[in-house]
Amino acid sequence: MYRKISGLSVLKLFLYSIMLFLGGMVMPIFFAFIPALFLSEMRRQGVLPVAGVFLGVCVILGFLTDPMTALSLMTVMGPLILILDYCMRTDKSVDFTMSVGTVLFIVSFGFMLYRSGMFQMIQSGEFLTYVENIQQEVIKNAGLSSMEQARISLQLKTFMSRAISLVPAFIVLSGLLMTYVSYRVSGRNMRIAGEKVVCPGPFFLLRLPKIAMIASVILVAVGYGLAQTTAPGIELYVLNLGAIVATLMAFQGLAIENFFLLRYVRQPIARGLILFFTLTIPVGQMALAALGLLDQVLNIRNIQGA
Repeated sequence: MYRKISGLSVLKLFLYSIMLFLGGMVMPIFFAFIPALFLSEMRRQGVLPVAGVFLGVCVILGFLTDPMTALSLMTVMGPLILILDYCMRTDKSVDFTMSVGTVLFIVSFGFMLYRSGMFQMIQSGEFLTYVENIQQEVIKNAGLSSMEQARISLQLKTFMSRAISLVPAFIVLSGLLMTYVSYRVSGRNMRIAGEKVVCPGPFFLLRLPKIAMIASVILVAVGYGLAQTTAPGIELYVLNLGAIVATLMAFQGLAIENFFLLRYVRQPIARGLILFFTLTIPVGQMALAALGLLDQVLNIRNIQGA
């Protein structure tokens, strides 16, 4: 549990984690690599020294930004780092580790929202009102006609209302993404260093549990039918579950696309551009979700001659 950690390792953890945090302020995906950074070092340097460095990083970020940011980072990522380290040391299965890590992230994130007052603001509608007031100020200063202002204001209000209603789905998907990236990257780094560790395979081989995903699709379909007929009160739950299932299916479809691009397209830049355009085009996103659903039935990557 305790080993002497070198000054160079401490400096590396400090610098890399702060760089990832600053990068995450621009592109949130960088936040997912922070736990992986500390997990990789915990196996080599020990739990207590690296946990102390993580606490120090949070303190420094509190001085550089604000204490609430540091507290949020520590609340959300600290427990995730510890539970993933435990699961990897005890060789827990990938499904178990992913489930526990995601649930812990959701609990930690929910606790942070509650303690910061954000949950109460969202529930009362105060947050939506606050955002709408900011939007109104921006629209008024844009020099648009009154008709254009009304149209844009209505569109933004509809978008924000839908976005807020999808907050539960966003939290669940964020937990899955954070856990997967941290688990996969740290496990790969440990294997490169010669450690034997259980971790997810490469992304291009990603395949979600068949029974769970098919059952989820059926549940969404049945729930949608009930929401439109006899149980309109469950519409919000169906909407969030549908968003989660569709996003997961799209990620599986993206893994399949990546699998065949790695096989048939040699240039990394070309592969990256194809993946980028597929993700940014709405039709492409729908096609990825459909491809992921089809793969649940056919296992496309195992088809002979594909």
